[in-house]
Amino acid sequence: MTVARLEDVLRLDPGTVGGKASGLARLAELGLPTPPAFVLPTEVHARWRLREHLDESDWRGLTEAVRELEEPLAVRSSAADEDTAGRSAAGQYESVMGVRGFDQLVAAIEACYRAVDSQRARTYRGERDGAMALVVQREVPSDRAGVGFSVDPLTGADAHVLLEAAFGHGEGVVSGLVTPDRYWVDRVHGAVRARVAEKSVAADGRGGVVELPSERRAARVLRDDEAVRIADLVLEAERGFDAGRRGVLHGRRGVLAGAVPANHDAFMTAQVETWTFDPSHYPEPMSPLSADVWLSAMGEGIQSAARELGAPFGGFTTKLHGGWAYEHELEPDWAFDSEHFERTALGIAERWEREYRPRVEEITTELRSLRPERPPAVEAGALLDRLVALVLEQWRLHFLTVIPVHAAREVLHDAWVERFGKQGELEPYELIAGLPNETLEADQQLWAIAERARELDVADVIMELPTAAALERLRALQAGREVLAALDRYLLRFGGRSRLHELSEPRDAEDPGRALGGVRLFLERPRDLPAERRARMEERDRLQAESLTRIEDESERARFAELLEQVVAAVPLEETHTYYIDYPGLQATREALLGFGRRLVAEARLDAAADVFMLRLAELREAVLEEHGPGLHALVAERRRQLEVAKAASPSPYLGPHPEPDEVPSSVAKFYGVAGSARVEEDLIVGTGASAGSAEGTARVVHGTEDFERVERGDVLVCTTTTPAWTPLFGAIGGLVTDTGGILSHAAVVAREYGVPTVVGAEVATRLIPDGARVSVDGETGEVRILRR
Repeated sequence: MTVARLEDVLRLDPGTVGGKASGLARLAELGLPTPPAFVLPTEVHARWRLREHLDESDWRGLTEAVRELEEPLAVRSSAADEDTAGRSAAGQYESVMGVRGFDQLVAAIEACYRAVDSQRARTYRGERDGAMALVVQREVPSDRAGVGFSVDPLTGADAHVLLEAAFGHGEGVVSGLVTPDRYWVDRVHGAVRARVAEKSVAADGRGGVVELPSERRAARVLRDDEAVRIADLVLEAERGFDAGRRGVLHGRRGVLAGAVPANHDAFMTAQVETWTFDPSHYPEPMSPLSADVWLSAMGEGIQSAARELGAPFGGFTTKLHGGWAYEHELEPDWAFDSEHFERTALGIAERWEREYRPRVEEITTELRSLRPERPPAVEAGALLDRLVALVLEQWRLHFLTVIPVHAAREVLHDAWVERFGKQGELEPYELIAGLPNETLEADQQLWAIAERARELDVADVIMELPTAAALERLRALQAGREVLAALDRYLLRFGGRSRLHELSEPRDAEDPGRALGGVRLFLERPRDLPAERRARMEERDRLQAESLTRIEDESERARFAELLEQVVAAVPLEETHTYYIDYPGLQATREALLGFGRRLVAEARLDAAADVFMLRLAELREAVLEEHGPGLHALVAERRRQLEVAKAASPSPYLGPHPEPDEVPSSVAKFYGVAGSARVEEDLIVGTGASAGSAEGTARVVHGTEDFERVERGDVLVCTTTTPAWTPLFGAIGGLVTDTGGILSHAAVVAREYGVPTVVGAEVATRLIPDGARVSVDGETGEVRILRR
């Protein structure tokens, strides 16, 4: 059987049609308004897995069935373990909206099938069979959309029907992309209580958002009579399901589009998941291709690494909503062996040199060798698949390195507290501050170039001329060419540095002016960098020796010394790994993807190679395999528009229920901070003190490397977050305030190495502190005060 009509589904084995199809069929049987649909049973997926294309009988059945449905269509996953009382598989599989035409339908079906065998889906279902049914359903265009709960999902109370509704497509509500209105409708009397939300954007049904006109932002989505009618439908569905099962119904303008059974515990497990926005790693909206290639590899990589390491957590899965990246933490399905995990953590330095680094370098070399402009279409498609596999492997190795490094540092922290008590949160970490690493080496090379420019008497060219003019003038002078030759050597080694990991973001090697800006900073703020490093090393050695003398028992002192030696070997990898994986690996990935873009430019399907980043991975694969196919210009223009809209919106810190601050593990809080923990009182912002000392100076709000030229000696740098590309600033600033991060974030660690008073996790600093204001920073109490605006 190729196709099952919705009215026939309840007569079939639920395992062959899945939980979602069964729920929809039950709604239709009850006479509730349900968009027409048909189902591709699991046997179609089984045949597709053998050939990776639909066979002739499946094509015929699909062709006949789709004639009866009005477009646009939605292709929705319906696995056997999906939308059931015990599991929802929420976000684990794929659904495709807005499908028009038979070619798009086939592409959507195959995309859903491919998602079944993703690392994320395999990790979620464990040993269970991955058989997948699909629902092909008419997608109802919506001006307003929402969800209805017959039981309050947070409290279990059932005196009211709870409705959430927003303007636009329903994805905006279920994803948390928009804050919906809430309506409580009394079950008995029909009285309505409403809480109207401020709604700046609406989901457009294509993965993006549109801005709402001012008159709709504070308007009610539902009138009282509409809320009552929808509540009646929710209660009718509840009565139609088996005793003891409550329906949770998704509605589009009164049309019920899905149902899952829900006792309270099962519902909370299956539907109410917390997705976290991590501005430290994803501070800006992400391009579609970067999300599909890199963000996906992040999620799958950490899941694989956590399993291989036997970590005390399951990693996270990732998704994009309205252009913004979110993570959902997973629970491990393995037993945690703390002794094994600690041994692995303390041995990471040796394993990095012996195993991980050589393989990482091999992967980057292969990525650099890809030339997707050259081969025939089928071979080019295979190159794209190879690229995706290499990126996934490299980011598995990334987490196989980073997780043990973080764990090793915490082993030292716990050993310190056990022996000496806890005087201050930062005290143990001072023993490992300022260790040699690739970030410090990169800064040292820029400093050396600055010193060489001073010796050759071309420092004034770099300091006084705009960047482009300075580069042109340096090329015209022998001394200038010597400086540029040194800059080229720097870029060969460190040119993968970038403002963001985002693949559409140019790397420093593509714009030598960025590195020249770092040289300018060292020229404008003369320093003896080697002497500073020696002083920090001597202070660290003093602290380590002092700590050991405090341990009276000789054997205990030897054990702590051995532990300290292992952690000192591991910790530099926190920065150094980025110069083997994050920077060169993603630089090579970007260059290869631009090669695919050039291929499509040559076919007149894109205007510029960089337009390729506006495509989804499946769209790029389809375009590469279909030589000289239709143009993609309109799609690219729309995606760029969506990104601009996303940039104008502020992402919610969480999708789904917000965790309480005390629910966030301390190890997580130390790196990422805790959303909602900052405090604001008039001109006082209280975040987390991360580097001791106090400072007062001019606030310089910096959004990216293009703003570095505005930073002057003694300024207080105010920014969302920092990356290694920002470290040239640390030697000049008087203080640092970041919106994100905890005491072990990049900003905090580097600030302590440079002795910069720092407050992290201030959350609203970049919005509340005016550029140029006079501010004070206390790196111990976490207080940032605006003294003069």
